[in-house]
Amino acid sequence: MQIHLLHKKIPHHAAHSGYDQLAKYVPGKPLAPRVRQRLQRFVDCIPEKFLKRWTWVGGWYNRESFAKELQVALQLPFCRGIYHYLYGEDDFHWGGMLPFRSGSRIVVSYHQPPALFSEVIKDTAFISTADALVVCGTNQVAPLQRITGRDNVFFVPHGVDTDFFTPPPEPGGGSSFTTVSVGWWLRDVEMMKQVMERALVEAPEVVFNVVTFPEYFPFYEGLPNVHLLTGISDDELLAKYREADALLLPMKDCTANNAVLEAMACGVPVLSTAVGGIGDYVDAGCGILVPPGDSAALFDALMKLKREPETRASMGVRAREKALQFDWRAVGRQMTAVYERIWSMPPAGKDTSQ
Repeated sequence: MQIHLLHKKIPHHAAHSGYDQLAKYVPGKPLAPRVRQRLQRFVDCIPEKFLKRWTWVGGWYNRESFAKELQVALQLPFCRGIYHYLYGEDDFHWGGMLPFRSGSRIVVSYHQPPALFSEVIKDTAFISTADALVVCGTNQVAPLQRITGRDNVFFVPHGVDTDFFTPPPEPGGGSSFTTVSVGWWLRDVEMMKQVMERALVEAPEVVFNVVTFPEYFPFYEGLPNVHLLTGISDDELLAKYREADALLLPMKDCTANNAVLEAMACGVPVLSTAVGGIGDYVDAGCGILVPPGDSAALFDALMKLKREPETRASMGVRAREKALQFDWRAVGRQMTAVYERIWSMPPAGKDTSQ
């Protein structure tokens, strides 16, 4: 059983972040990059009017996605194995319909929560052409099973690099209280801003470090307790996690979340909302989850950690312990076991080569 990986690096992810890290911990390898580069140049030479039939299929699919699937189509008849699309929302559409599979399996990972998933992918019929789906949130399992009509959706948690993201060598123990917030996708920034505004009045000594894109800086104008950062290095990101007393990251919806896992690996308690799949990763021992949109409850949770350094410390220890369960090595073993199960399953459709 050979494992062939179709992956991509999300541009704003740090070098040690992102789902593409999985490729280092499973017994597989990415499709030959040189071949893909040649196919990409070929696809880029095709006028849009001739290509749109294949690339204007909705969602985040584009020319790059089509070039990857073209490579699968060329390799599939001659190289039997499992072909795993690591970012299904971006790259998967035609692969499950390819003939001459020779017994190969098409596996697709999906990352977006069900509500957003239905917005990104309007026509979901093609999803059932995959042999199996992998998700990183248990909230994704039932909706995707309804689409496939089969028991072929597997939950494998997202991982984190616990060798890079580690607690500081010595506890901070400073007099100030600092939070860190990272990213923008599906973050409830309105809720977070309400907490910051209230803290400016009631606890002005609290410092909020926010790592985001420059275009979102104006949103935080008039808040001197907020320090905005962008384009920071991996080491700078690690330092911000390590100096934080809490991760402040209310979500509108989610499955897994890189920032949550990275903060936990650094021994930082999590303050977030009880939505989506966050409960798969954060429990009462390592964080406080409040009702969605309840900024008052989130502020109270923040003040609780500020007032109770012992609680904060114990949650930090538990956060690190919990994060170790999601170390990429452990996740890689889980994924390998899932590959073996998928390989023993019958293919999704008839193998036209036989």
